[in-house]
Amino acid sequence: MLKIILIPVVLIMLYYLEGFIFSKKWHKGLEVDLSFDKRPVVEGDYTYLSEEITNAKIIPLHILQVRFQTANGLGFIDTPNVSVSDRTNVSDVFSMMPYEKVTRQLKIECEKRGYYDIQSTSLVAHDLFSSSIHYENQNQNTCLYVYPRQIALSKLEIPFEMIMGDVLTRKNLYEDNFTFRGIREYVRGDTLNSINWKATARTGDLKVNLRENTSSQKVMLLVNLEEPAFLFDEDLIEDCIRVCVTLANEFIKRQVPVGIRTNGKDLITGDIVEMEAGASRGHIQNCNRALARIDLKMDKSSFIDVVEREIADKGYEDTTYVVISTSQRDEFQEAIARLSDNTGHITWLCPLTRSMEDARLDKFAVNGSKIDYYRIVHE
Repeated sequence: MLKIILIPVVLIMLYYLEGFIFSKKWHKGLEVDLSFDKRPVVEGDYTYLSEEITNAKIIPLHILQVRFQTANGLGFIDTPNVSVSDRTNVSDVFSMMPYEKVTRQLKIECEKRGYYDIQSTSLVAHDLFSSSIHYENQNQNTCLYVYPRQIALSKLEIPFEMIMGDVLTRKNLYEDNFTFRGIREYVRGDTLNSINWKATARTGDLKVNLRENTSSQKVMLLVNLEEPAFLFDEDLIEDCIRVCVTLANEFIKRQVPVGIRTNGKDLITGDIVEMEAGASRGHIQNCNRALARIDLKMDKSSFIDVVEREIADKGYEDTTYVVISTSQRDEFQEAIARLSDNTGHITWLCPLTRSMEDARLDKFAVNGSKIDYYRIVHE
């Protein structure tokens, strides 16, 4: 009789003892590591997020939920527990045996340009023998840059050739033909007299000479991210960024230093995004990162102020200016007309949908200012 009475007492004691031990020890030896597989990527690419869960203890975790969130713009493919609000929330469920490591990969479509980081994971463990739920947060330190995609260069072929022609005209005024700097691959736009025929014959590929310049010619890309109207295709603003990154890549391929000025702000620092001129491989990476981190939801600075600073700097002699803006507001056109009064020439690239009207520039072409306007049709 006594044994019959003791059995439920022992079971109750074991139940509470198990619950006590589980509550104190379930998170010991439990490590979660999240890492993006391929980085950086370009919008439209696919990548993977790896989840590595380690349970380095004797206590099993029959139901373990791993929750995390990141900015919207990443599409988690074949991941059932995903919800999207102001952030993308992901919840994954694991069952961990003692001393087990589990790795799972989540396929991701990079739908939008941006900077995506995961700063923490929320762990939720369920006790097998009770309804108790236990929580813990673990810090994470993983991020992914999704660069703006480049648009087809064929869309920019005419204005690009015009801009390169302006750069080469200015450059030839200051190039020292007697100072040899090296040899590189021929790219479209190089002049015939720059071809090194001996190196071409030796390698079978067109090679051109690099010369020192007494004055370094650069291209400055002025990117206006203001909305063109109350109702508009928001992707037009993204097209401005895509045109910028496309031109920056193409000019740097041709060893033309490129700088960027925008009125958009960095989502991490809150500062205006701008880059001084450069032509190195590292420079284009920095440009890609800076453009990826522009947060269009933050209040933008005045583009008029960006233009006025360029006018005040007076760096016209060695700079070719390219303005990229889908906005055609009068005050914007007045500002770039003032800049062209000083520089003598500006190229304006304007992403528009097929139904939108082109800018009317006649009334702003004052004091001999010249603005070359090109419509970039959004597909």
